[in-house]
This record gives sequence, structure tokens and C-alpha cells, in this order.
Amino acid sequence: MPRVREFLHERLSSRAARRWYPGGSFGGLYSLIGAWFVWTGGGPLASALAVTALLLVVSGIYVFLPPLLWGTARGWIYLALLGYAAVICTLFPFIGPWTSWLFMYIACAAASCFPRVVDAAVGVAAAALGQFAVLTAAGLIADEWFIIALTVSIATMLRGISQLARTVGELRQAQSEVARLAVAEERARFTRDLHDVLGHSLTVVTVKSELAARLVDRDPQRAKTELADIERLGRGALADLRASIAGYREMNLDTELAAARVALAAAEVEATVPASGDTVVPPLRELFAWAVRESVTNVIRHAGAASCTIELRADAVTIADDGVGMGACVDAENTDAAGGIRSGSGLAGLSARAAAVGAVLLVAAREPHGTVVTVTGAAAR
Repeated sequence: MPRVREFLHERLSSRAARRWYPGGSFGGLYSLIGAWFVWTGGGPLASALAVTALLLVVSGIYVFLPPLLWGTARGWIYLALLGYAAVICTLFPFIGPWTSWLFMYIACAAASCFPRVVDAAVGVAAAALGQFAVLTAAGLIADEWFIIALTVSIATMLRGISQLARTVGELRQAQSEVARLAVAEERARFTRDLHDVLGHSLTVVTVKSELAARLVDRDPQRAKTELADIERLGRGALADLRASIAGYREMNLDTELAAARVALAAAEVEATVPASGDTVVPPLRELFAWAVRESVTNVIRHAGAASCTIELRADAVTIADDGVGMGACVDAENTDAAGGIRSGSGLAGLSARAAAVGAVLLVAAREPHGTVVTVTGAAAR
């Protein structure tokens, strides 16, 4: 059951599902027009109640079925649509051949659920043929043929809209991947630049330090000259380093998750880390990257934990460990007499970053032992 609830929650609360619900709900309300005619037609009350209940079920299935079927195997989609058709057919005893109007929902569901055009066409054609068979058997095809044309046209239009939405989603994913690769490339470039900036200077500093150590007794004046050069080189290297990092402040959540996975593995800490940060809303990704870096650093350096779990939601990140507890997650020199976090510590800096974007940092004890660090965006509160 927990897995079923997790599956339903993931499918029904996804971004694509939230985009589908307004249009799907509007289309689902169309089925309730049939209830109006039943209630105003003077028929039995029990029949009106039964039709209304069935129409509500048909409408609800139409709203929630596509998000549940997106991304599933085509065989399951066919079975689900057959089951949907069976539910719609239960209305035949009450409203007769006019039930064929509702076959439009089967066609629209097929158009929006199947990733392949061929399968979508088969679903739409099957619904249209079903309408043709019902109207022909009832002798209504000559007057009500437009029902079939309307079904095919609406389903075709919905297919085009669905395909456009898929294309836009793929483009957004591609843009996100391009941005991630660009950041990774920039980090690689910065690493190379940093090596180029410091490599030569530090090598010369090392050589001159060894030389000065040998000259201290034999030639003190020469040793002083070498030490002066070492100071000059050190200051120059520091200036180059500051210049290199002056504009380098961007944090990438995917990169930090990958780094956390590697770091925890190297520290022999069992890690549960998301594969990517795509679920997080873009305005919070940089903040969450800082949270992951700072928290994982504390886990490795201070917690003595055997496991660490990172969980991401659209507007929250949680880093939990089973280490020795909160007291060890902050350097001793960064705590005051009351155990509070001084402004110079990493967690205090993270709290300031969170406050700058309207988020909140919470550090709490974990039962029976360990620490939980949570950063929550303003949208979640």
C-alpha cells in the first residue's frame, strides 16, 4: 500500500498532471449535461440518481486517467481504456443510444495517453466505430452522424495539443540539460584555470623554500632574497586566485548531489541521494545546492554517521543522518556558550542564504540519534 500511495501521489501531483487538470475538468463537466436532461425529463428519481452518479464517475475517470497512464506500457493503456469503455456502457440501460456521445471521452483519452500516433489513431478509430455501430443499430445514423465527426475532430485536436505539450516538455528538459552541462563545463574550465594560475607559482615557491632553507647558514643574505621572492610569489598567487574566483559564485544542485554521493561513499557512509534536482523549482536550486554541500560536509567531518539520506521536494530539501547528533555538526569554535551557532559557521551562513530568498533553515535532532537539516522555501509555508 505505501508503494501504491507513493505511485498515485507522484503521478497525480506531477507538473504535467497539474497542467492537465484545468482542461480535463472542463471537458469532464460536459458529461454532466446528460444529467440535466435526465433530471428535467420527468423520469424516475432512482434512474436520475443512478445516471448522475455514473456520469460523475465517467467525468472523474476522464480527469484522472491520463496522468495515471502517461509513461506506462501501451498494453496497460489499452486495458485501462477498455475498462473505461465498460464503465461508460453501463449507461446504456438508462439513456440508450445517446450513451454513444460519451465515447468521445474514450477517443480523447486515447489521444492524450498513447505516446505513439498509431496507437492513438487506433483508440480514436475504435471509439468512432463504436459510435457508428450504436447509431446505426438505433436508426439514428442519418441524423446524428455529426457525433462521429465531432468525436474524431476533438480527439485529433487534443492529440495535437498533447503532442505540443510533450514537445515543449522535451525542449525544457533539453534546455535544463544544456544548462547543467554548461555549468559542468564552466567548473571544468575553472579547475583548469585554477591549476594554471596556482600550479606554476606554488611550484616556484616550493623550490625557493627548499633553496632558502639550504642557504640560511651558508649565505644569509641570499636566503633573505629568496624569502622575499617567496613572499612576492605568494602575494601574487593570492591575488590571481581572488581574481579567478571573483565572478564564480553559482552553485549547481545536480553537481552537488553527485559530489555528495562520491564524498559520502569515500567516507564509507551509506548514502541515499536523488539522481537529479529536477523536482526542485528553479529559484531554490542554488540554495539547496549550498544546503547539500554544507550538510554533507558536516556529516563527513563531525557526525560519525553510518548513513545519510537526502530528500528533495519542489520547495524543500532534507538531509538526515544517524550520527552522534546536533552538537557534533558544528565546529566547536563556531558555537557560543549556550550552544548557539555563531555567525561565522557554515550553518549560520546557510541560514542567511535561506533568509535572503524567503526560505527557512531548520536543524533538529533525529530519533534515536542523528541530525536532520531542512531548508524549506516560502511556497511550502
